[in-house]
Parts: sequence; structure tokens; C-alpha cells
Amino acid sequence: MEDFFGWLTKFNAPTVIVMLSLALLIVAMLKLKGVSEIIKFIFKNKIGRTCGDCVLILFGMSEKYHTESLENRTNILRNQMSYFEQKSQEIFLWLIQSFQDDLLVLGNGKSPSLKVSQFGNYQEALKNAMTAVKNETRKAFKENGFVHMSDVEFDNYVKSKLKTLVSIAQTYLSTYYSQSDEIIVSLKYRYDKLDLNKLSEVAFDVFEKAKMIELESISKAAELKSTFKKDVDNFTGLSGKG
Repeated sequence: MEDFFGWLTKFNAPTVIVMLSLALLIVAMLKLKGVSEIIKFIFKNKIGRTCGDCVLILFGMSEKYHTESLENRTNILRNQMSYFEQKSQEIFLWLIQSFQDDLLVLGNGKSPSLKVSQFGNYQEALKNAMTAVKNETRKAFKENGFVHMSDVEFDNYVKSKLKTLVSIAQTYLSTYYSQSDEIIVSLKYRYDKLDLNKLSEVAFDVFEKAKMIELESISKAAELKSTFKKDVDNFTGLSGKG
């Protein structure tokens, strides 16, 4: 890239502007029509080609490749977190519904205002806990250390990560959920009835999906690289005949 801009400095400002505009046009055409179409257009119409023209076209190809590669990498975490947020919302609603059921069973005879107050307190505490779980999960996805693990290693990894996430959630609930003498549903009661099998199923689902997204991205990166190389080879072969 530095060589390219060094080469541009050899021309006056108006020429550079025109050449950069042409480069941007080429990038746009590459996205819309593809490499083969623009090459056909250039040679079919016998457009005068100089070394500068070829450099700009190759620059356009390179920019297209790097843009698509960056988008491919950027989409990994976005897609992983999108799926996590979908599943975490399901867990959140499940826990909220479970807490409401506990209030009905254990809050018989208690004042409605007390039940409303404790429900609001639990809901807010759970939101804080889920935010902490989300941050820890994002950290795990960024590291992506689980992608190339064996089945046994991956199984142990997810089980260990689930324990960590549950511990983080419990810590935040203990901090934000009021434990007054008038408490109707205690956290101990909630923990004792927690369905860990359900949480385990969701954890494996989320991390298996994250693993699949990463592997698909690796495959896509290899495909983009192969296509770029093929396009450059095709172009340089045709331009050499011009």
C-alpha cells in the first residue's frame, strides 16, 4: 500500500484525484459486476491501458478483497453474540416466570405491594446478572480458544464455562437482590430449585453455535483468498496479452 501511494506522488493533484476516483469506481463495479465482468468490459471496449490503469484495477481488486475479509471477520462476534442474546433472553424470561410462580406459592397472604416490590427487585437484579454473564460470554467468544478443541476438550470447556457463568450470576444476584426480613422468595430457595440441566443444554447450544460460526468464517476467508488470487491471475494473464 505504501508503494502504491508513493507511486501516486509522481503525478500532479488533478491527475491523482482522477485516478483515485477511477479506483473507487472500479471498486464499486467490482462489487456490482464482479472481476470477470469488468475485465471483459475493459478488453471488449479496447480501453487504452497503461501500467497505471492496471495498478488501479489491481488496487480495486485488493480493496474489494480486504473489505470483504474485514466484514467476514467482523461478522463473527456479531453473529455469535446475536445468537447468545436470543438464548439469554429465553433464559431471562424463564427465570422471571419461575420467580412469579414462586411468589404465588410462597406469597400467599402477603401484601400485594410487597410482592410487587420484590418482583421488581428480582427483575432488576437479574438484569444486572445477565449483563455480567453477557460480558463474560463475549470475552470467551473473542478468545475463541474452544474452536479447535477435541470433542472431549470442548465438552469439559463448556461445563467449566457454565460453572463460571452461574457463579457470576449468583454473585450479582446476591449483590443486587434485597435480602430483608420480609423476603418472600429467598435466593437459596431459587438456587435449590434451579434446573441446571436446562442451563447446560442452552450453554452447549450457544457455544456449539459460536464454534460453527467461527469455522464457517475460516472457510469463507479461505474462499475469499482463493477467489482473489484467481481473479488477479486471470487479470494479469489477460493484461499481459494486451
